[in-house]
Amino acid sequence: MIGSAAAVTLPGGRVALYAGLLSIVALVYGRGIDDPFHFDDMHSIVHNTNLRSLADVPRYFVDPGTFSVDSTLTMYRPLLLTTYAVNFAVSGTQAWSYHAVNIFVHGAVVIAVFEVLLLLLGSPAAAALGALLFGVHPVHSEAVYYVSSRSESLAALFVLVALFLHLSQPMSRRALVAAGAVAAFAAGLLTKSTAIVFLPLVLLLDVLIQPDRWRQRWKQHATYAVVAAGYLAFIADLLRRATLSAPVRSYSEQLGSQVKSVVYYLHLLAIPRALSVDHQFQLSEGVDRYSGSALLLLGSVLAVAFIWRSSRPLLLLLALWFLLALAPASVVPLNVIVNEHRIYLSGFAVAAGGAWLSVDASRPAARTARRGLWVVVLVFALLAMLRGGTWDSAESLWLDAVRKGPDMARPRFILGDLWSRQGRTADAAAVLEKGLQRDPDFAPGYRFLTEVYLQTADLEAATATARRGVERLAREADLWALLAEVSRARALEGSTAIWFERSASAYDEALSLDPAVTAYHDNIGNTLQELQRPHEALPHHLRAVELDPTSAASRLNLGNALWMLGRYRECEAAYLTAVEIHPRYAEAWLNLAALYEQNGAVDRAAAARVRARAAASEAEGR
Repeated sequence: MIGSAAAVTLPGGRVALYAGLLSIVALVYGRGIDDPFHFDDMHSIVHNTNLRSLADVPRYFVDPGTFSVDSTLTMYRPLLLTTYAVNFAVSGTQAWSYHAVNIFVHGAVVIAVFEVLLLLLGSPAAAALGALLFGVHPVHSEAVYYVSSRSESLAALFVLVALFLHLSQPMSRRALVAAGAVAAFAAGLLTKSTAIVFLPLVLLLDVLIQPDRWRQRWKQHATYAVVAAGYLAFIADLLRRATLSAPVRSYSEQLGSQVKSVVYYLHLLAIPRALSVDHQFQLSEGVDRYSGSALLLLGSVLAVAFIWRSSRPLLLLLALWFLLALAPASVVPLNVIVNEHRIYLSGFAVAAGGAWLSVDASRPAARTARRGLWVVVLVFALLAMLRGGTWDSAESLWLDAVRKGPDMARPRFILGDLWSRQGRTADAAAVLEKGLQRDPDFAPGYRFLTEVYLQTADLEAATATARRGVERLAREADLWALLAEVSRARALEGSTAIWFERSASAYDEALSLDPAVTAYHDNIGNTLQELQRPHEALPHHLRAVELDPTSAASRLNLGNALWMLGRYRECEAAYLTAVEIHPRYAEAWLNLAALYEQNGAVDRAAAARVRARAAASEAEGR
């Protein structure tokens, strides 16, 4: 049933209804207003200097590199970044305004769900019930409590608004409303690429729900397609890198695992228990008995819905909606197989299904369904509020993940890293060791654990851990560099040449695997200087400067090697370049002063020492 939502009279009016829906959302999720930032929030918000000024907003629309402080995490989400920039203008790196926006966006989505359901079902009571079911569902709590998941809720909002405008176009304002639908779709794409699902969803709605009108709308469908094609062309390189250049798993593994995940998501929507930021989910290598069973189940559901399409087109619509909304995450191999925020838009299908069961209050079955759904809404609201407690801190979040996924390695690594930074070294070492037992091929785990042992000055354990890493993962340059760092620390502790030799040897291995890392060249050069081999050190320092001409530290290291070689003019030039790059570099000024004193330039030495003291004092003040 499709009609004009504006033509439906609502008891108390729309404003009162909207206020009621927003109030319920705020009541359920309001406790999250004081939650901290979590996980991806750190690189994309807290440390992202691109968000510091609203003047940078235009850059978001042309430079995917603005998404994160991590240059490897390029994503094109300019509207999302714009909301972050506004948040930063309001509260800086205080999280409360970010959480407030997340709650408001979710409330707006709930209102949009209501309006779309009202168009589809024609019953305000059923539409309101479906909207509440969506709004308080515990599985959506991640999209509200986790700031970075705003990408999912905001994109879903634009998709639903676009669908609403498309479906409700009045004859008198058709052109204006149609333009609004196109704009909303474009806004969704500029928020997150998953909004591309609008295109098949709108075709599905027109074919199944408005079969008499869909052929008349080919121009509008073509406009949507042009917008989608332009967007895909713009982000083609990003997509290619994600799916072809460096996929995290094979496509056979992706297919088998994602087929299972669809059924798993249905389970979470029906019975939202064991919710976690990191679900324990077994990877499938192709189609096994589990993924095969899941495929059979999904095929059966679709077959039944297809058979009933004439009498109950809404069932087929909702079944396909659920699958289509999950398609982007299923196609692109992502690091984590299952995430609760990925079923945000898919959750509309389940909420709509529940609302559909309660449409006709004159039928006893519908009345029973309505009463039952109200109980479900109350229970879900309570569970969503309780779920919010796990997001109160990073520790509670990842302890919860460890408890619910005892065979998972990643939550243990993250928890161990957290405890390490808190100074809880014994706890950190224990949980990291368990993490490596479960996943001995996770390279960063060896670094986390090694750094814990270095914190406690247990150099034997640090060496053993770094050695385990390179023995297990001999092709990981970073692990060889880690072993080199530990060996150098042991050399500096005991001033024994053998450990400097071992450090240099490990850096050689790292450079053979990745010769373009500035730090590796700098560090092996410094180690060779400790071994009184400046002739061997010099090429590495020259290469470090070549790789990063803006590094003051590399210039300082180069100057030190040149000094050892007696090339004082070149040494002076290197030191002067270092302080030109970094005028408050106290160590470089001190070395420059020492060089001048050695060469009898007393006045210049004194001036350099004054600059060194000023730089050191300023550093202490900060």
